[in-house]
Amino acid sequence: MDNPGKARTGISYTDQLLLEKCRSIELLSRDLYYCFADTYADSPEADYLWRKTAREEQNHADQFSLALKLHKGLRLSTGISLEKADRLIEQLTTGIEKVTNTPLPLIEALAFAVKLEHFLTELHLSCMAEFTDKSFSDLFKAMMSSDQDHVASIEALYTKLTTATRTDSLITTKEQVQPAPPTRNTQSTLEPYQNKILELFKEQEMLMASIYQKLAQLYPEHADSYLKLVAEEMEHAGWIEQLQTACQAGIACFGEGKTRSYTISGMISYMQDFYKRLETGQLTELQALTAVVDFEQSLIERNIFQRFCGDSPDVEKTLRMLEKTQKIHSGNISALFQHVRSPAV
Repeated sequence: MDNPGKARTGISYTDQLLLEKCRSIELLSRDLYYCFADTYADSPEADYLWRKTAREEQNHADQFSLALKLHKGLRLSTGISLEKADRLIEQLTTGIEKVTNTPLPLIEALAFAVKLEHFLTELHLSCMAEFTDKSFSDLFKAMMSSDQDHVASIEALYTKLTTATRTDSLITTKEQVQPAPPTRNTQSTLEPYQNKILELFKEQEMLMASIYQKLAQLYPEHADSYLKLVAEEMEHAGWIEQLQTACQAGIACFGEGKTRSYTISGMISYMQDFYKRLETGQLTELQALTAVVDFEQSLIERNIFQRFCGDSPDVEKTLRMLEKTQKIHSGNISALFQHVRSPAV
């Protein structure tokens, strides 16, 4: 029975529980895909797809977390019961145990994933968070669009493998006849120092997310805008991880240019000091945003995402999407900065 009161987000207590269960479902889906990635690690294309999808499920879970942190502007239209959500959580938990103990053939795992993604699409449609603020509405619309991309990518690999089976041209069959010579697609394209640079870039993106989260807490009148930037920074970190995985699978490459790990480490230290000053109330909102704009400009000048190249259609699609979303991200920051600065002009 629903609690007649409201949860801290302004929705009913039952609705809050439902959002938490939806987040749990996303995290279980993430775990399943990471399990698949480990199981089929000998297939670079499959390994990249599983890890990419797992990271996107993490992003979905993060979006539900953001919804739960809101204190205003949230309405929830539900078409799923708590009992149904609990059943799905139980089924996913059981499924993970089964594939861990008895791995499926890759084609069967892909077929299972297609069914799961179709169900998750229905779940998102049934449990659609509606926001009075457009920025959060856009976040959930992006999640719905991502669902379609998941299904399309998984179905594409499934079709490719089943077609290869019908024509007796599976890679494994070819290897039995004549071992293939080592190629760029069978080993990591990253040097250890390049891998360290990418790890530092991910840390920097997550630190930016923490800064925006703190700004949202300090200046609730602009919390919606800051929380949107939090989500975007977390997505950036996720995309770097996806591209890093693609490089490790041999289907993408990274050129660091003049970037060195010690310069990124120095920037991270400076940002950590900035966070402490922000936390202790030493900065006004305008001062903080002025520094943030400088941080973001520094990231843009490093052209991190432009330093990747890929042989896979999924990698190329990710890179095109990144170029577009980075421009939107920069525009959102500039608009917020101008809005905060305007009263002082």
